[in-house]
Formats: sequence, C-alpha cells, structure tokens
Amino acid sequence: MRTYDRGSEWRRWELHIHTPGTLKNDQFIGNSLAEKWDKYYEEINKYIGDGSNSINDIAVVAITDYISIDNYKKVVSDDKLPSSVKLILPNIELRIAPIASKSPVNIHCIFSNKIASDLEGRFLSKLYFTYNQRKYSAVSQDLIELGKKFENDRSLDDLSAKKKGAQQFIVNLDNLRNIFKDDHELKENSIIVVSNNSHDGVSGITSHCDYFINSKDSKGSQLDATRQAIYQLSSAIFSSNAKDIKYFTGEGVDSKEEVVRKCGSLKPCFHGSDAHSNKKIFNPDSERYCWIKSNPTFFGLKQAINEPKERVYIGREPESLSRVRMNATKYISKLSISKTSGKEDQSNKWFEDIQLPLNSGLVAIIGNKGNGKSALADIIGLCADSDHQMDFSFLKKDKFLKKGLAEHFAATIEFVSGKNTESKYLSEQIKETSLPLVQYLPQSYFETVCNEIDKVEYLRNEIEKVVFQYIPQEKRFQQVTFKDLIDFKTRSIDKEISDLEVQLNDINKKIINYEDQSTPNFIQDIKNKLAEKEEELEVHTAHKPQVPAIEQGSEKVNTQQREKLEKLDEQFESITNTIKKTQTKIAKYALAIEELNQLKREIESEKVKFNIFVQRKEEVAKKYEIDIGKIFQVSTNTSVVEDKIKVYEELSSHITNNLLGNSDYDKKTPYDKLLLYAKKNYLNNEISKIKKELTTVEKQYQAYISEQKKWEEHQREIVGNHEIADTLKYYEYKLKFINEVLPNQLSEYRKSRLALSREIYRKKREIKSIYDEVKKNVSTIFDKEDNNQNLTIESSFSLANDFIERFMNYVNKSRSGSFKGKLEGKAMLRDRLISSLNLENEQSILDFLSNIIDYLEEDKRVGNDHQKYPIKDQIFNREDLYLYLFSLKFIFPHYALRQNGKDLEELSPGEKGALLLVFYLVLDKTDIPLIIDQPEDNLDNQSVAKILVPYIKDAKKRRQIIMVTHNPNLAVVSDAEQIIYANIDKAQGNIFSCLSGSIENTEINSKIVDVLEGTLPAFVSRELKYYKEPSLV
Repeated sequence: MRTYDRGSEWRRWELHIHTPGTLKNDQFIGNSLAEKWDKYYEEINKYIGDGSNSINDIAVVAITDYISIDNYKKVVSDDKLPSSVKLILPNIELRIAPIASKSPVNIHCIFSNKIASDLEGRFLSKLYFTYNQRKYSAVSQDLIELGKKFENDRSLDDLSAKKKGAQQFIVNLDNLRNIFKDDHELKENSIIVVSNNSHDGVSGITSHCDYFINSKDSKGSQLDATRQAIYQLSSAIFSSNAKDIKYFTGEGVDSKEEVVRKCGSLKPCFHGSDAHSNKKIFNPDSERYCWIKSNPTFFGLKQAINEPKERVYIGREPESLSRVRMNATKYISKLSISKTSGKEDQSNKWFEDIQLPLNSGLVAIIGNKGNGKSALADIIGLCADSDHQMDFSFLKKDKFLKKGLAEHFAATIEFVSGKNTESKYLSEQIKETSLPLVQYLPQSYFETVCNEIDKVEYLRNEIEKVVFQYIPQEKRFQQVTFKDLIDFKTRSIDKEISDLEVQLNDINKKIINYEDQSTPNFIQDIKNKLAEKEEELEVHTAHKPQVPAIEQGSEKVNTQQREKLEKLDEQFESITNTIKKTQTKIAKYALAIEELNQLKREIESEKVKFNIFVQRKEEVAKKYEIDIGKIFQVSTNTSVVEDKIKVYEELSSHITNNLLGNSDYDKKTPYDKLLLYAKKNYLNNEISKIKKELTTVEKQYQAYISEQKKWEEHQREIVGNHEIADTLKYYEYKLKFINEVLPNQLSEYRKSRLALSREIYRKKREIKSIYDEVKKNVSTIFDKEDNNQNLTIESSFSLANDFIERFMNYVNKSRSGSFKGKLEGKAMLRDRLISSLNLENEQSILDFLSNIIDYLEEDKRVGNDHQKYPIKDQIFNREDLYLYLFSLKFIFPHYALRQNGKDLEELSPGEKGALLLVFYLVLDKTDIPLIIDQPEDNLDNQSVAKILVPYIKDAKKRRQIIMVTHNPNLAVVSDAEQIIYANIDKAQGNIFSCLSGSIENTEINSKIVDVLEGTLPAFVSRELKYYKEPSLV
C-alpha cells in the first residue's frame, strides 16, 4: 500500500476516458483491436513521458465504458500505463431517463478499485431494462440478448449485439437508487457523477445553473422533481462551465443553503477528455484539465466531494502550483534530523534519521502533550535562522540543551528549489546577522507579546510594515518605508513649525538613517541580501525554459499561422510596455501635484505667520509714530503654482482618458483608432482565437514562448537598478555608499544639528503631526478583509512629563550601554550629565546634547573601557528622542492601530493575540514560511472560530504555513493539507517518531481520534471529513 507522507497535493485526474473497444463511438486508430490497444498505450506513455512535466503527469484515470467494466479489467491486467499513474478506477457510464435533447441523460458511476471484481454481481446484474415485456440485466449475456432481440437478428455476432444492447439499455432512476440503498458498502465505495452536455446531460433538459435561475421566474414543469432527484442522487457534476462550478459550490445565484436544499449537497465539478479517439486522450478542450488536491486514492476522491471548492480545480494549472514553482526558494520541502556523534545511549535515542517531507500548503503538527510537537517547530526555526530563539520551548537550556544532549544531533531543511541549509547542531545559536528564512512565532513569544507592555513597540512597528504593503505604489511618493511616508506627508502640513524645526527634523532623520546604516548588523544584512539576490539569479538562470523538442512525424508547423501569432505577440508586448510607461508618467504627475500642493500650503503658512507678526508689532510701531506698512512690503501670488498644478492634473487626465481609456472596444472601430487598454484587449482576443486553432506542436511552442517571456521579466526584476529597492543592483550601490560616503556625511550632519540647536535655544512650541490623509490611503485594507475585530487606524500624541522619566522611557535598559538598568541608567543621566548642566548657558546646552550622544555611543560605566554599541540597540525611538532633545521640547508623533477604539497598550492579552494573528495570517504580504506554535492557546473558542480558522485558510493560499497545535480539531477545520503526528516513546529511550499524511489517510484519522481521546466533534461538523474505509466482503 502506497503512503503519501506529504499529504494532499494537487494532481491531474482523468475521470472520463474511453478505450479501444468501447461499446459506443470507437474512433481509436488501428487496423485491428490489438493494434488499437498498442497505439492507445503508446499515446498515453508519450503524453505522460517521464513525469517531469507536472501538467502532463496524470495520477489517476477512470476507464470509462457504457454499462461495462471489461475494458477497465483489460487496462489493469495489461499493466502498461506509466508508473506515475497511481490509481485506475472503473467508470460505468449509464443512460437514464428522462430524455435530454438528443439522448437519455448520462450518469457515471465511478467505483473504488477494491470492489471492481464484485461489480458484475453486485451492480450490473441488478440494473434492468424492460423490452417487449422481458427484463434484461446489464451483464454481458443479457446485453447480447437484448441487442439481438432489438435487431430481430439471431445471427448477429455477440460483440455487435452487445453494442446494440448497450445503446438501448436505459436505466430507471429508482432502480439505480435502490441498488445503492440496499447495498451500503457498494454506496460507500462509489460516487455518482451526472454529465453536463447539451445532448446527453442534464443540461440537455436545461443547463445546470440556468435551470435554477429560470425556475425562480417560472411555475416549474413536470420534470422539475426529476431534475432535482438526479442532482440529489449524484455526488458530483461533469462540467467545466464556470457558471456551473460557481453554482454547485454555493457561489452562484443561490446561497449555499439553497443549493443544498435543491441538490442535496454542494458538489464539485469534474472534467475529463471523454476521449473516444487517440487525439483526445488527456486533451480536453481549452486545456480544461481536472486537478484534485488529495491522495490519489478513491477515498481521496471522496474527500474532494466534501470540499468541492478547496479540492477541485478546472484549468491548465492551479495557481498554488505555479506560485510554488516561481518561488521555489520560499517553500520548505523536507526536514532532516540525525544523530551525529556521542556514545550509544539507549536512554537518549531521540532523533534517529528523521526524514520528514513537508507540504507547501498548511502543515499541522499534532500529538499528545510532551510528545515533540514544538520540537519540530524549534528545529525548523533553528535551521532557517528565525527570530525569537530566546522563546524556543524545546531547544532551551532547561530542556533539550541540558547537559549537552543537543550537541549530538544535527538538522537541515531543504527547499523546493533543491537548496539545503547548512547542517546545524541542535545546540547552535542563531547569528544576529543571519537573514531569517522563515517567520516563527514560538508559543512563549506569542504569550510575551500578549502580556508584556514593553513588546507593544515591536508590535507597532510590525503593524506599520504590514500596512505599508497595502499602500499603492503611486501613493508612496517614492518613499521606502511607512515611517518615511508619514514624515513626507506631515513635513509641511503643520504651518506652525518654524524653518529651523523643519530642518532639525529632517537632519535628525538623516542622522538616524546613517546611524542605522553604520551598524555591523545593517551592513551584514545588506551583504546577506546581496548574496541572496545573487543566489536567486543563479537559480533562476539554471531554470531557463527549454525549447520543446519536436518529434519526427509530428504535425507540420503552420508557418503563416506562427508568423501571425508572433506579430500579434510583438504588438501585445509593445502595447503592454507603452501602458507601463504611461502609468509611470501618471505616477510622476501625481508626485508633482502633491509636492506643488505642499509648496502652496507652505507659502500660505508663511503669509499667515507674517500677518501675525505684523499685528503683534503694530502697537509698538504706532507708539513711536511708525507706519509699519512702510517697513514691510511682502506679497504672495500662488496662482503660478496653481496653474502648474492644473497643468499636471490636465496631463494626468488626458493620459487617462485619451490614451489609456478602458478595455471595451467596438469591433467596427479600426485598430489604430482604439485606446491602449482596448488595443491590449483586442490583441489578447485575437491571440486567443489563433491559439485555439493551433496544433499540439504549436501549442507546446507557444507555451515555451510564454514561459520564456515570464523568465526574462523575472530576471529583470531580480537584477533591477540602484533606484529599485530589493534588487541586486540596489544592494551593490547601497554597500558602496555605506563604505565610502556615509562616515564623513554623518559627522557633518551632527555638526549641523548642533548649529540648529544653538539657534532654537528658546523653547519651541508643541507640534502635532496630522496623519489623516495617509489614513485615507491605508484604511481601505480593513474594508477589503472581514473586519470582525473592528480594527481602525488613528493618529494621536504621546507626551512625557518628566525629563529623566521621558528620556529613560526611550532607553532599552536591558541592552549594554551607559544607561543600562533602570536605576543605574537614571543615576548615570542625573549624576554625570544633568548635574553639570547650566540651563542658562547656551554652550552648556550644546555640550549636554553632545555628551548624551557620546554616552549613547560609548559605554561610560566604570570597567567597560568605552565599549561602542549601536545607538539603535539602546533606544526604542531615536527620531522622537532626538527631536525632543535637540529642540528642547518633546513631542512624539504616533500612528496607532486600534481595536474597538482602544490603543495597543489598552488591549487584553487575548485581543493582542487576535491582533497578532491578523498581522501574520491576513495582512502581512511576506511570503516566506510562517511557523506558529499553538496559536489557539491565547484565544477563546470564539476567536479561534472567527479569526484563526478563516484566516489560516486564507493565508495558506499565499504562503506555506506550519502550525503546531494540541487540538487536532483546528487542523481538521482549517483543511490542513498535511498532518504530522509526533510521538516520543519514553519507554524506548525517548525515541522520536512521526506519522505523516493527509486528513483522508485512515491512519492519520486514527491518530487524530487518539489525541482527541476518542471523540469526533470536528469530523462531524465537517460532514464526514473522516472516512473509515469499510471492510470488504
């Protein structure tokens, strides 16, 4: 028996394919039946090949014939299908009343291969058809008798008579229903699929979804009950129609409840080639292949019926497969753990050659308490250089690291790209300069964030990074981070900020930026990212698409057709590039409009300030008989700026309306008169028309051309230039700048800052930054998601009252430096710095400011030898601290995410936990694997149901998720692709073992029940998600 350790994976299933000798419409090539079979097998093996082409790799076939499994038996007996075909099923095609447009309705009964040998006696012999007052069953001899009787020709040969009999044999719906009603085991080992075809399906009576739409406005007919009865008897639909797929999964005109009422259940739509000829083998029209995410077993097929939307896809390839292929360095495929050294210790066997494959979707690690669930998560986190190593629960000093045990074991992870991380001893420490390959949220870290106030700042920074991802590029105004964008938007809004204060704010940001870039960690991070980009380019280069080989004897290339297609492709690419350039112009115009509006506001602000000054001094001037109007002669004219804004607005509008337009077009309009989007749509339609007429060879060639273009575009994205962040050229430029320019520039900036502080010695007025405009740009993300947590973004102030307290609140007192320790840090500030400060002396203020920076850069504590430490490691928010210090009055601009109107500091641990999950599961667009250790522990049951489950299901569509949970129900209702049952046998030397597979795997199901102590609540709620394979007679 095959085991599928990686769990449920997308595979191509061909559930409707005929063979030579089919009882109806046999168009297979060959001068004899034997030759037909030889060519049939040859065509199949040629199509599938060596299995390297995942799209052509067929995992399951259902051999189809009319009221017969003879050809199924032959295929199984011949054993000539490629080894990649894991399962062969019998598909008995039946004709059932009522009559469709051209023939009776087709119904397919697909059976488990395990009962195939019993079908003659348990199924075919119990089907009956009455002709001339005689009952005929569906066994071969009766079909022969029926054919001879119908033709009134006893001399007719048996094969011809059987075909005639099969063509006339129409099954009664009640007869079919009763067979399954009387034989429960047969029912459990079969599924019924109703065909959708204009001449032999229910759509022949009326199209699937249109039947339900039209029935809303009609009084029904005498066939309505029969139609619904057919649907209710069936488990699935043979259809690739988009409307059908949406309707039967509850996303069409009717609600899910209404579909269930009418049809008995939600249903998947399958599709097959319905091959009656060699050229149709595995080739449905328009590449509408049938993909099912499950084990290639009959019970995997039944699992797909229970989850029709999540488990079935009709099309060339599921999006998740192409996503994993294009991002192969970001999906873990295997974890390996082995013993490396040490004496044989029978009491400490632990990890002995563990080879654990991992699914690219949702992986759930379950097991009883203390049986190694978190061990796997910690080990993956260690191998992938994750953050939060201090919060590991298994690889910690009082656990597995105790007494040097971990030194005897090593682990590595392999990615889908084939890249392996360096083998690491389980005792190793992760280097601070390492680039994390996963996001890991250990249980301890999760609890700390939810319960400790000093983690709120970290959480706030995470929020800002996530929110920034959702701001459209044209609205970022060339800013790289969320904080940069806020600074850009607020720099000139507050009209009461003096020129000196604006300059100080600007120079503080530059200094902070340069200080950050001066740290060893930052420099190493840039080097790591550069190396990663170089590796990414190397991997990408190695996977350049190859020109498909054309076998001798293949169809001739239609040169005229290819040339026409190539010309259209060139036009399409040209139009696409023109559109991109046009969109870039619009973005530049938007930036110009924004900057000009800021200039206008600043001019108006200066005018207001001047008028206030005149009013304030007018009384003094009058006292001495001075006309103040003769002293000041200042006028402003912003119409020039307004005119320029109007020009850019008109340019942007003109491009949008007269060049881009929309995608709709009138076929009568000449091509050269169409706007850009319409041209693109027109060319796309023309290309699609030609591609439908292409030969198989041409389709392969065009597929290669398409992949080559994607490959080239991705290469350009990797290389980039020095202005595009996260590209190879960007990191090369950044490294050179840090080494050659930054040190001198930082020194000059600090001198300039002290010069500004000298001029603003007198107190500055309080400032308040207004963030509401940015809020409009980012708040829509909550409208797009299911915002059942009432999350909002608000602007606010954070103020400090006492100088020492305010200063020390910025200091990370646990970090090494002059101000380490709460009491010690206050004493250092008070005794060494404030004690010598003369607030009446300008130079004393400047010396004080300089000394604070000096104390932050060098450890002035006795015995620490002036050790240097990065300021960023000691201060939580330098920009705010510097603004407070060097302007002599502190104001902390604050952009907060609130829940139900409460700031982060006010949230309960459970609310923070829910918020943290929203970040990583829904809002965060980071695409490296996410590992969560027991996320449900800090949530109540309602939060688990409303937040955790739906958000996990959504997030796994974008990234790999590995979740440790002590509650297997969570794994089940979240539709985990893979479940890993971890176990430590303490009686056998603490040896670790694991069982891995999909939910539909009966062994996995058994382990889930064991962990749940025999209960099945999740399975019941998921409508038979649990399958117990029946004992066979």
